[in-house]
Amino acid sequence: MIPRRFAALLGERGSLGRILAGQGAGSAGVFIFSAIVAFAMRPWMIGWLGTSTFGVWLIISSLTGYFGLANLGVRPAVVHFIAKNDARGEIDQVNRYVNTAFTAFGLCGAVILLAAGVLAFFLPDMFRIPVEAVADARLALLLVGVDLAVGLPWNAYSAVVVGKRRYDVLNRINLLMLVLRNGAIILLLSQGGGIVTLALVNLGATVVEMGFKAGAAFHLEPRLRFKLGLANREAARDLLRYGMMAVVVTLSLQLVWLTDAMVVGWLITVPAVTAFSNGAVLPSYIRQLLAAAGRVIEPAAGALDAQDDHAALGRIMRGGARTMIALAAPMLVYLLVFGEHFLLQWLGPTEVTKSAAVMFVLALGVAAPIASYPFVAVMYGANQVRALAGLSLLEGVANLGISIALARPLGILGVAIGTAVPAAVVHLVLMPRVVLRRYGLPWGDFMMHAWARPLAAAGLTWLALQAVKLGPGAPGWLVLVGLSGATAAVFGVFWWLLGRVLPGLDGAGAPPVKPGDAA
Repeated sequence: MIPRRFAALLGERGSLGRILAGQGAGSAGVFIFSAIVAFAMRPWMIGWLGTSTFGVWLIISSLTGYFGLANLGVRPAVVHFIAKNDARGEIDQVNRYVNTAFTAFGLCGAVILLAAGVLAFFLPDMFRIPVEAVADARLALLLVGVDLAVGLPWNAYSAVVVGKRRYDVLNRINLLMLVLRNGAIILLLSQGGGIVTLALVNLGATVVEMGFKAGAAFHLEPRLRFKLGLANREAARDLLRYGMMAVVVTLSLQLVWLTDAMVVGWLITVPAVTAFSNGAVLPSYIRQLLAAAGRVIEPAAGALDAQDDHAALGRIMRGGARTMIALAAPMLVYLLVFGEHFLLQWLGPTEVTKSAAVMFVLALGVAAPIASYPFVAVMYGANQVRALAGLSLLEGVANLGISIALARPLGILGVAIGTAVPAAVVHLVLMPRVVLRRYGLPWGDFMMHAWARPLAAAGLTWLALQAVKLGPGAPGWLVLVGLSGATAAVFGVFWWLLGRVLPGLDGAGAPPVKPGDAA
């Protein structure tokens, strides 16, 4: 049973706030399970593959992340137009956009296969890959290209499930595929398989997953039709107008979150990629967890924008921003205080010092994107992708430039700084100002009602936990789990006290957004 005060914050049963909270919690739950599995498997995979080979796999994963650019941003555009037209009951338009997107994704798949072949040929010259691993690296890269090319067209139909906001269906499919995919990886890698085996498992899992999601789309919308003749130029122009800006956002995100591994492999060493990734993975999990929960805002924002309900959009941003940072704060504080001990217990003493420094910097660095994710979601949903593209590109270029400049003098720590600094400037200052101005909300008042209380509680929690002293050795999992619970409890106490002592910091006390404010 939901506590009465918490239920009041979520809204009445059946309200948009309650629905989004439930869908977000489900998506977050699937991600948490996925992160736990990946966390548990990481030391085994490094052991099975070796540090150098695992670094090669990380490079391939980062490099092929750029293949997502080949879809020209069509997938977020499909979600936007499906949510918009579904809210208006225009099924003919839904079919037109879906079939146009399927055709566009199919063409993108051909581009991906060509790009994979070219990159596979030049791969050994681009990175310091050991000679004995070159053949497997090339084949694995080609298989990853096939994986993306095969699955890409069917993303048009999974977008239908997203556009109809049925995250519960997606979560069940994702959970099933998580179990099947990782079960196959454990079975085959433990028997001596390498990165080629890993790529084959992912390819097979993608085929099964896309089949399930396409079937779900046709079940949820019986009027949906697979008929490529419905594709037309007008729908393609709509998708590409939206998508060309979305592709800039995608490129910028690649520069921010996927380029780090390549910069490390290019300017430092391949084994250093693993050391960097070991420190970056926990902050990255937290960022992805909150993004998974907040992603439900995107189609909801699209539907509200189609109905010109700007007041509801303002409430989504304020409540979402406060909730996101409140959920992330105790996890990030835990990493800052106890993260090095966690790495020591998880991975052992090798390279922990370097990895811990990366983790501390990125734990601070991811706080800004987490806090601003509701703005990103609303910009996507309300078709403000041009402004989002400009801000994202600024962050991505700054990230790449600073990372390259600091990689050699500071090593992997410099690459982490190159990620954290631009993120803070763009997500804490520039992006909120751009979005809030559109809806007539003062930046200072919004920050006070959305961010002040969770950030103050986080700072007080960090100060309080400085009194906890641990020995130099690994403290054991029981102690680490207990400390995570203690961190959350201390944060909760300070959150409650701040609400009593300084009620002006409580987001619930913020003035409502009036429809006229959004003009």
